Amino acid sequence: MLENEIIGKDAENEEDFLDDQSKDGDNAVDNETQKEKDKAAALAAKQKAAQQAALNAKKTEAEKKREQRKLEREERKRKIEKLEKKEAMHSGEDPEDRKNIEIA
Repeated sequence: MLENEIIGKDAENEEDFLDDQSKDGDNAVDNETQKEKDKAAALAAKQKAAQQAALNAKKTEAEKKREQRKLEREERKRKIEKLEKKEAMHSGEDPEDRKNIEIA
């Protein structure tokens, strides 16, 4: 009886080994599909960049300046928020409480 159990386990291990071999073939197919997806994503990114460049070429000088000012405002805002967080961290106060105090 013990020999049959051992033989049965060996047979199961051999089946697992056969499954691993078939998985290698599947992995090759998966790698190919992943490469195709990567190529498609790269192509889409290039097309989007080309489209954005075309839009930028059509923008007037005023639109370009507005966009630049917007980016500068966002950068200043992030910088201020970062400093407020740093200040709140060192003071031991809750940042939300500090905002409520500033509003009042």
